[in-house]
Amino acid sequence: MRTISQNNVVVVNLDTVTRVFSWSGQLSACMAGANSNVKVGDIAFALRHGYVVAAGRVTECSFWQMGGSKKNKVGLISKVWVRMNLYPELSQATLSATQKAALKASAQRHGCAYPDFEDVLAIDAADTQHFAPLASLLQGAQCMVSTMKRDEQAEQLLHIIARADISAEAKIRLCDALRASGNLAVRIYDRDEHRSVTDHELDWVATRIVPWEASSDIERLDANNYILLDAQLADHFAMGLVSFQSTGEQTHDPAMDHDAFDPWVDCDFNLPTLNKHQKKYLAYHRAHVFQQWRSGMPKPVYVPGA
Repeated sequence: MRTISQNNVVVVNLDTVTRVFSWSGQLSACMAGANSNVKVGDIAFALRHGYVVAAGRVTECSFWQMGGSKKNKVGLISKVWVRMNLYPELSQATLSATQKAALKASAQRHGCAYPDFEDVLAIDAADTQHFAPLASLLQGAQCMVSTMKRDEQAEQLLHIIARADISAEAKIRLCDALRASGNLAVRIYDRDEHRSVTDHELDWVATRIVPWEASSDIERLDANNYILLDAQLADHFAMGLVSFQSTGEQTHDPAMDHDAFDPWVDCDFNLPTLNKHQKKYLAYHRAHVFQQWRSGMPKPVYVPGA
């Protein structure tokens, strides 16, 4: 692995960042300016309330042009997005005076201000050395490129298999529920696919409403705690950029980048008629998942009837 001085450094402020979307469960956001020097493997730090709360690596850089034409540049949108596998830090690090100065200089260079910058800032090459003291965060947060990151689902599967309080049959059903596969997925597909209206060709996946870690085995196995969504929309739903009202109407976090979102996902897709149990699960999602991706707080346990 290259040392921090051999990498570019990018910084995202989770309190103020906008124009974001989710890709493979990772935060993607727009760069301030078209910085072509940023590349896969570069170092990313995330701020919250002025502290460094997460560290990671850039896992993808994309330059997109949308709208306009070769002859007519009116309406042409040019952006550079970076995708980051950010891992939260248990101990928050304080920015030094030199690090703050580097952030201020980067923000000023791109016409924004520290600390309220809304896009991902690339630190000037001459200033990356000032972030070397934060290198320990990369080790503590296990920040390798995405192919080397910890597989949380695999760990959860091993936990289910190791449980001594449930039968072998229950373990199989829970493993299927964790992966949203098997008989449970078939039930959700049969229930919703023929009732879902869209003019897009979608890649349907059974999608859990209340997160696994906030659910008991009862909710994990309850088909009402699952909805049928396109795979990319499901990614946004899990992150909390998208939710649904009790009417089934789709609602978006204002921070979401619609230029990136629109080509891939049906923004007008709404859920078919919901039953009372689904409405309760979605009420939890709106309260504790939707727009909470900034907070870094653990999700409270779902309480039926609350």
